[in-house]
Parts: sequence; C-alpha cells; structure tokens
Amino acid sequence: LREAYAWSFTIRPTRLAFLYPAAGPADLYLLDPETGEEQQLTQTGGLSDFDLLPEQNLIIFSAVNQVEGSDLYQVDMDSGEVSQLLDCEHDTCSMVKVSPDGSRLAYERSGPNGVTAIWLLDLDSGEQDQVSPNDHWTRLPQWSPLGLLSYYDTDDEAYHIINMDSGKKITLDNQAGEYGSWSPNGQRFVVQQLTPYTFELPVDLIDKPFQTPELQDGYEPVEVASGNILAFNLTDQTAEDLSGRVDVEDAGPVFSPDGRWLAFARRVLEQSASTLGRQVWLMRQDGTQQRALTENPNNKYSAFTWS
Repeated sequence: LREAYAWSFTIRPTRLAFLYPAAGPADLYLLDPETGEEQQLTQTGGLSDFDLLPEQNLIIFSAVNQVEGSDLYQVDMDSGEVSQLLDCEHDTCSMVKVSPDGSRLAYERSGPNGVTAIWLLDLDSGEQDQVSPNDHWTRLPQWSPLGLLSYYDTDDEAYHIINMDSGKKITLDNQAGEYGSWSPNGQRFVVQQLTPYTFELPVDLIDKPFQTPELQDGYEPVEVASGNILAFNLTDQTAEDLSGRVDVEDAGPVFSPDGRWLAFARRVLEQSASTLGRQVWLMRQDGTQQRALTENPNNKYSAFTWS
C-alpha cells in the first residue's frame, strides 16, 4: 500500500444455545454469557437435539409432531423465525449433524418397524437420500473436518466412513459402537474398541463384588471386555491401539483443537488398582505420555470438551 489505510468491524457477541428443561418437553434458548440475558427461540416444546449453521445464523433442530413422530426445523437466531425443513410424519427424525460446508444435513430416521437409518438432506435443494443399507440398524452420524460422513452399523458391527462426493466407503470393524472423535486435520478417527481380558478374581467376590472376601475358596479366572482406544488412519487405512495395555477400560476419546492430545476416560480393571468410576486421562495423539488428571475412585467422568 502507498498510504495508510484502516478499517473497523464489530463481531457478534458469543452466545450459548441450549435446551431447557432437561426433565420435560424442552425448548431452545440462547444465553448471553456476559450479561446473563436469555432469549427463548421456540415455543413448541419436545425438542430432542440441535446443530448450528453459524454462517447463515441458523439453528437446525428436531422436535416432536402431532402424530407421534418428529420433524426437522430451522430457526433464525436473530429474528426467531421458525420454518420446517422436513416433515417426517410418523417417523422419528433426530440426531441432526450439519456438514462442515453447511450444504448437507445428516440425521437418524426411525420408522414404524423400529429400524433406525442414516439419511441426508440437501439444505439447498431439499432432496433426501438414505445413506445406510435397508434393514440395517445404524446410528451416530458424524462429519469429519474434510466432509466425510461416518456412522455406526450395528448389524455389521462396524463404522462406515463415506466420501459423499465419490461414494467411496471405508469400513472399520468395531464392537463397541460408541461416539468417535475426528482429528482436526480429518486424517484420523479414534474410537473405543472392545477386547477380551481375563484376570484372577477371588471366588468369594464373583457373586458379591462389593464385599470383602475371606478367600476361602481361592481365585478363579474371569473374562471381561476391556476397552482400548483405537486410532484409524485414513491415509493408509491402518488401525493403531493407543491404549497400549489390556487391563483398562478406556472410552470417550476427544482430540484437542491442535490435534496433539487426546482426553479420555479410563478405569483400571486389575483388582488391586480398580475403581468404580472412570477417571480423566490425557495422552499424546500417538498414545505416549499417558497420565491421569483425576483420582476420585467413586466419580465417573465422561463427555469431555476442549476449549
């Protein structure tokens, strides 16, 4: 520039969207965390979940209808105007997930037969398309930062990861079927994996685990399902065990925003170190430098979120 130039702009203040109440038919609210001012966006009740479309200042949500199903709606965060996106009639449409580019909406749809399928809604054209196979019970739609769609197929006992543009699908065998976490660069998907683990338990404890055993009858091997954190690499389609041990129950991994750390919950299964509740742990994205952040054996920690 040959001369000085300056400009200014004002950004929208941070707001928190939430459902209330938790114990009954819920509505959608916005909260200004600085002033404490609340704004009720819906008046219908019966909302089950929502997702944000911030570029268009919209919130998309699922709410019950008059025929015991649930429909999909959107609400403008400034005007409060609510409009219906999809009439699901007697079906239940829920678990809405907006794609990173804001063009598609993934959601679960359950019909009268009780089978839940993964569907896509094109937010521009309104076209609908079922992604998962017919008669397969599927759930947990998640978008990667690169726009890949993953969901869990309970019949296949596997996650399916789909490129929605090319149609290419990758399958990751898994018995746990819990929420996973995508790395910020979209190259890794981490989930809990169940593996069998056998340890020696006092016979007196097998039927009464919360009593002090007298150890009159010795020990007996008991097999349980341990949980390990599995990292699936999309580049070479290999899976890596990050937990590094079988005597633990690891779950709920979540990547940090820079992708360098994973927060997760761990319960040690060995009788001498076992706790009732899972504790908060950290490790590097490659499974190294594992350390516990809490030591409260009667508490169970879950649902981790990074700032």
